[in-house]
Amino acid sequence: MKKILIMLAALLLAIPGLAFAGFSALGNVYIYNGSTYSYMDGAMSVRYNSSTGGAYLMSQEWSDGTVTFYARDASSNVFFCYIPTTSPLFQRAQLAHYSMSASSYVYVYRTSSSNECTEFYYTNASYYLN
Repeated sequence: MKKILIMLAALLLAIPGLAFAGFSALGNVYIYNGSTYSYMDGAMSVRYNSSTGGAYLMSQEWSDGTVTFYARDASSNVFFCYIPTTSPLFQRAQLAHYSMSASSYVYVYRTSSSNECTEFYYTNASYYLN
C-alpha cells in the first residue's frame, strides 16, 4: 500500500495543472534511496546538462535480453535496477524500452536488498514533451 501511495504522489507531482492550455511537464528526475527501498521516476524529456546537475534517465537492453534502468537526478543521486528475462515484468519492460520517447514517463522501484526491479510503471503522454 505504501508503494502505491508513493507512486500516486510521484504522479501527482509530475503532472500538476493539466487543465491549463499549453501545459507541459518539466523533464525532471526524482530519486529516493532509502534503507529498505529505492525508486526513480521522471520524464524522458529531461535533458542531460552538466550545468544543472547532469540529470538523466536511461533504459538499455543487453544481449541476454535483460532490461536495465539508470537515472541520475540534479543532486547527483543515482539509481539502477534490472529486469531479467525470467521476471514477470520483463515483457512489459522490454516493450516500454523499445517505445520510449521524449513523451515517456517511467517509475521504477526496487528493494534495497537487491538491484532487481520489483515494480515498473510506464506511460506516454504529449504533456511530457517540452
